Amino acid sequence: MMNAIKGGTLVLVDVENLLGGSDFTAEQVHALRTVVAAAVSIPTDAHVTVATSAGAPLVEAGLGWPGARRVWRRGQDGADLALADVALNEDTAARYQRVVSCSGDGLFAVVARYLRAAGVQVTVLARPDALSRALASAAGDIAVLPAPGRAA
Repeated sequence: MMNAIKGGTLVLVDVENLLGGSDFTAEQVHALRTVVAAAVSIPTDAHVTVATSAGAPLVEAGLGWPGARRVWRRGQDGADLALADVALNEDTAARYQRVVSCSGDGLFAVVARYLRAAGVQVTVLARPDALSRALASAAGDIAVLPAPGRAA
């Protein structure tokens, strides 16, 4: 039975969303990683996917979050769409017990509702000024970044 092997945590990180833009360094992503892990209790064995909407920021994201899978999709909402694709099309509901969505974008409301209906615990981590109402109502748990997430 599929649920018998289900476990672990998948963390989906829209780096641009949490850092407030696409102009960031690997050092800023590394600092963000620490804040995210503390804010939502990310286990050390979690599978992490980071996303951006362009290739150049994705390099910095990967350098700042070693070991994370990197995905991207060009254009507005590209990172959101790349992460939604992972969540909805890679058998996530059957493979993971918990999904942490690190973005406040409303697009993730659909993802959160789908995963929760499939029995997955969904936690959303967002900047305090960037949490969509639809996502807030669809999430199981909500955490807010404790420090400003804006890239310098």
